[in-house]
Amino acid sequence: MRLGLTAAKFAVHGATEADDAEQLRVAREVTGPDFELMVHAHQAWSVALVDRGPRWDLARARRFMGLAEQAGLKWVQEPLHDEAWDDLSTLASETSVPIAGGDLTFTYVPIHALVQGRCYRVLTPDAAFAGLGTVARTIAVCRDAGLGFSPSSYGDGVGLAANLHALVAYRRLVGAAAGDARLEYPWEPPAMLPEHRDALLTTPLGLDPRGDLPVPTDPGLGVELEAATLRRYGERFFALTPVRLAVRTARGAGLDRTAELMGSRRRRASSGVHELG
Repeated sequence: MRLGLTAAKFAVHGATEADDAEQLRVAREVTGPDFELMVHAHQAWSVALVDRGPRWDLARARRFMGLAEQAGLKWVQEPLHDEAWDDLSTLASETSVPIAGGDLTFTYVPIHALVQGRCYRVLTPDAAFAGLGTVARTIAVCRDAGLGFSPSSYGDGVGLAANLHALVAYRRLVGAAAGDARLEYPWEPPAMLPEHRDALLTTPLGLDPRGDLPVPTDPGLGVELEAATLRRYGERFFALTPVRLAVRTARGAGLDRTAELMGSRRRRASSGVHELG
């Protein structure tokens, strides 16, 4: 396949169910029976910019899951609203095709609710929205609950690098149980290509000839910002110095607490212990 890719995900949320069925039929016809396909229904949150797409109810989601089974999809992502826990749980129990979701969760609370309700078999948080702390907790619950983990990543190279590291951590944690866990790689030519998507990076995150994404090994996330591009297009909206930190802390926590925090930082620095971030 092109670029060595062996899997792809595409959006399906047409005006009619016939539109959805035709799009699914064409995708399978073009890729062939051995190519791995996933569908994102975008029902958990709206992505419509001009015309608002139809909202699926349980009945329509059921009918589409039937088509997904016939087409041999790897999963269907967000066929219902994220908070339709009862309907999601019912739908998940009725279909052999895994249901995925959790893209725009900002905290662990909705993730926990989705897991408790047995709504999804694959969790797909994005570190750019949830933060790596929430993603790390999600990885742990996926391991404990026997769920799949496949971070969404539909932004720039910084977010992509964070999600790539999260996926590597998940695979190392669960081992062979991870199977063929996937990372969403934003690539939609001609609009979205690595050189455009990662314009703020010195080196775009590109695929190798096998369709794999090499893991950056430099410190931190492993990516470096392009200073000239950042100066040209970036706008600083906040600056923090030790003095400003002390003032902001004093306003929020009081002078005694500020002195305690600043003293703790100095003690760690003098002992050779450094904070991350």
